[in-house]
Amino acid sequence: MTRQTPRAVAAAVLAQPSACAEAARLARLTDRSTTAVRDELRRCLRQMATGRRPRWTELFGRILRWCVIGRWQVHSTEAERQAVRRLAASGTVVFLPGHRSHADPLFLARVVRQCGVPRPTWFAGDNLRLPLLTGPARRAGVVFLRRRLSGDEVYRTALRLYLAYLFAQGDPLEWYQEGSRTRTGLPQPPRHGLLTHALEAVRLGTGRQVWFVPVSLTHTPVPDAARLADEEDGRRKTPESLRWFLHYVRQQRRAAGHVHVRFGTPLEAGAYAWAPQGEVTRGARLLGRDVARAVCRATAVTAEAVTAVVLTGRSPALTVPDVHRRVQPLLDALERCTAAAPPPSELRTEAGVRTALERLAAAGAATFTGADGQLVVRPVPRIATLHRNQGVHWFWPRAIAEIAALRASRVPAHGAWERGVRELRLLLDLVTCGTGLQCDPFLLATAVVELKRLTVGGGPDDERLWTFDKRLSGSGPLIAPDVLHGLITAQAVVFRQLRLHSGGRPVDRTTVLTAALSETGWSGRMHPAVPDVASPHLYSAILLDAQRRGLLDAGRAQPGLRRERAAHLYAALDDLRTLTELANRAEGGEARP
Repeated sequence: MTRQTPRAVAAAVLAQPSACAEAARLARLTDRSTTAVRDELRRCLRQMATGRRPRWTELFGRILRWCVIGRWQVHSTEAERQAVRRLAASGTVVFLPGHRSHADPLFLARVVRQCGVPRPTWFAGDNLRLPLLTGPARRAGVVFLRRRLSGDEVYRTALRLYLAYLFAQGDPLEWYQEGSRTRTGLPQPPRHGLLTHALEAVRLGTGRQVWFVPVSLTHTPVPDAARLADEEDGRRKTPESLRWFLHYVRQQRRAAGHVHVRFGTPLEAGAYAWAPQGEVTRGARLLGRDVARAVCRATAVTAEAVTAVVLTGRSPALTVPDVHRRVQPLLDALERCTAAAPPPSELRTEAGVRTALERLAAAGAATFTGADGQLVVRPVPRIATLHRNQGVHWFWPRAIAEIAALRASRVPAHGAWERGVRELRLLLDLVTCGTGLQCDPFLLATAVVELKRLTVGGGPDDERLWTFDKRLSGSGPLIAPDVLHGLITAQAVVFRQLRLHSGGRPVDRTTVLTAALSETGWSGRMHPAVPDVASPHLYSAILLDAQRRGLLDAGRAQPGLRRERAAHLYAALDDLRTLTELANRAEGGEARP
């Protein structure tokens, strides 16, 4: 890494052969002279380009790590670090992490340093241009971009040229395809803008192979959880400023915890840049989906996430033995899932469960009431949900298999297995709406394995003889009510509003969001018993995903499709009520309020 300045970088970018062709294209497009276009490209490049200085980059990163994550322990595996080291030697690496905390770039930078790879050039929004900090940050390798790029073709072209230049240089890059931190803990649908520009930069020619590396960061506890929960409950987001930054640093100086950094399967850029028929936008959509899936498959499983699944389930208050009993089937499902990290063995004991609950309580996600003999644990819904949703997707295959088995038990035996498999695909498509995962083949394959475990009778290989018990007796404790009820209910709220719209014109997302929040009585101060029922950011993610699936478009077929999806969600809720009754009956008790 050599010393650079924005002026020198802008000159180097414009000296690329592709820059001349792009400037000529823009001149024809805007009916201006090539000289005027190049001058504007130069101004845009000087605005966004980072002037990296190796010594300053190291010093700036060391100070921020000491101020913000000094008390955090960051975990990664040597095998994955070696894989990243080999990948960086073979081409340009672009890290695409999931995003839950402002400190995520510092956590990732610590692991990248252990890989023997230079600190990535980090792309950030211009909302983080803070007084006194912007200059040092740019010299340390931070690129500040406009939050919205549509409408300014010159700026977009400058970004493509700059990305092509960075790819050719070979230093690693980093940005967050979700665009902002998740307020729900679930992955958000990816934003395709920067991915599209990156693939177009690859098409311009870089001279090096470009790899996109998905990264999962799992936090215990979740940083900024209280602030994120407040924003989800309607409190206005505090604008970024120097005062905000100093307050954030003071908070993080007292924070401590563990972060598990895991790298997903690398994705080669050329496979997406040269998509069928040369559709770069389509390639960016496919890349965003595959990155989201790889991040989820790389997600570590923590004791806090598993216990939070139980706490935010069908019972609002549980004793420690109750939590221990309900955690066991979740651990069993994790052990059967080959891609998941080994489940936390400490939860096999009641003492280990109590320790995990105490850590959740220290993070503000749970409270203890009563004496030692009758100690009752209650969740703090929004904060507990943030911890749960870091790993809840690992339990979706088993949960949807239980609903599919219940539905398959209602048909004649000769068609039961085929009906169950068809239901799995439908249910997984419902559950993943709002996450960008779509119908993940790995989760679907895992769900098929779980469905087979719920069959009764018949031969081991003849699918025609497999049937299902309506009571699901002998299948072990049921987890679907704990795992899916809040998410399915939130989607039902959204599609109940969507089905009211005719197909004459496109559906406005903001109008539907306002109506959905009004329907659930959301006031910005409520903590519902089911935390996802009134969740603005989750509703927004569901609507964005529905829009990308064409469900919000104008057309004769769209109203019917929206009504059909709403009907599927209502049917899933009915099945969850049935499974809740079966689960409560199996536990020898009645449903709690």
